[in-house]
Amino acid sequence: MSATATRPDSSYFLRKLHSLTGIVPVGAFLAEHFWSNSTALVGARQYDETSQTLQTIPFRIFVEWAFIFLPILYHGGYGVYIWLRGQSNVSEYPWVKNWLFTLQRYTGLIAFAYIGWHLYTERWLTHGTSTYATVARDLQSPWYLAFFTLASASGISSASGVLLQRCARNAPPGNSACSLESPLASSAC
Repeated sequence: MSATATRPDSSYFLRKLHSLTGIVPVGAFLAEHFWSNSTALVGARQYDETSQTLQTIPFRIFVEWAFIFLPILYHGGYGVYIWLRGQSNVSEYPWVKNWLFTLQRYTGLIAFAYIGWHLYTERWLTHGTSTYATVARDLQSPWYLAFFTLASASGISSASGVLLQRCARNAPPGNSACSLESPLASSAC
């Protein structure tokens, strides 16, 4: 019996963990991040209060590392590994699913790069104490605003692509609402 026949396939587990870390901790953090940042629509005082409240989470460093940083590092790092090992076949098979798969990989890479930069500038340089005034000042830069907009769209596109694939894969036969070729799917991407 060969060594490869007796060795368990770890790629299945790693891919499932990659999916899980993208949906549960990263997805939950993204939803919370959108919610807390939306307080800026109420006003500067509300945004600053929300930011300050987040600094008082008990065992914040542990919570950040266990439920935010490590899952993002694993999901992004393994995603880059998958991306580097994959081979695009869009030129040979220019179907919608292949284009969406390729787009998902590039948007995920853009989002991962932005998350790293965002963590560095907004978490470590400011020690997590960014205020409405500092964020407003940052967004005055056209380069910052462009990168922020591109990265936000990329993160949403990458995440929605995954969820759309899961929906299409698990849909009953003939369910056109979950078909990747349907108008609903096209408008979602």
